Amino acid sequence: MTDKNKGYQEVAPKITYTNDFTPIYSHSLEVQRQTVLSALTIGPKTTIQLRHEFNVMMPAVRIKKLRDEGHRIEAYLVNAVHLFGTEQSRIALYSLVEGGAA
Repeated sequence: MTDKNKGYQEVAPKITYTNDFTPIYSHSLEVQRQTVLSALTIGPKTTIQLRHEFNVMMPAVRIKKLRDEGHRIEAYLVNAVHLFGTEQSRIALYSLVEGGAA
């Protein structure tokens, strides 16, 4: 069977990342939260980056859950260039506050 004939689930990458960005094959909500937290320890990330570079669905919800767990994450609204080259305004840029937890 060629890739063209396979269903999306068979050919789509199912990779998320651990704290050291080692790829693992899971897409649970907990793994997505850990991926966001790991990404933010490196530096600020936009919603677009979290979706496309880190394969995190609904980043705002993952951020809220991390905040509920006590992590101090700030959000700023910025203009950003989308994956397809179009500029979008009011995109969230998330930043982990020094120390990371309240």
